[in-house]
Amino acid sequence: MNIISLQIEIFILIFVGYVLSKFQVIDIRLRKGLSNLVLKVVLPASIIQSLFVVI
Repeated sequence: MNIISLQIEIFILIFVGYVLSKFQVIDIRLRKGLSNLVLKVVLPASIIQSLFVVI
């Protein structure tokens, strides 16, 4: 997995969250929880994973 694909995954997560929020599929409380999950788990994990990518 290269760095670009990691970035694409993050942008897909952001886009899906935006669309679900726009169509009111998720409420504010769930949106805040998912935002915290992405900021505290997914982003740090992807940064750590990117350190092990061979360039």
